Amino acid sequence: MGGMAAGFLLGLIGTAIAYAVQGEPEPPAPTLLRADDAECRYAYSDAFRRYGKSKKQNSALAGGLVGTVIAVVIIAAAYSGN
Repeated sequence: MGGMAAGFLLGLIGTAIAYAVQGEPEPPAPTLLRADDAECRYAYSDAFRRYGKSKKQNSALAGGLVGTVIAVVIIAAAYSGN
């Protein structure tokens, strides 16, 4: 929802901002406690963060582009109504 709002209110600049500010999610603690090896925990955490951040960025980008398109359609409809 944040990406769509940013795209609607700020256009492509808002979409870029929403994409850039996405943070890395933390893996769930119970999953980390099950892994015995420290290297395995680190690899899991690293992969979880990278994949999670990528997924969040893609969602923000898609939402921002949809919001931008909605804003452009509303503006175009307002100007063509005259």
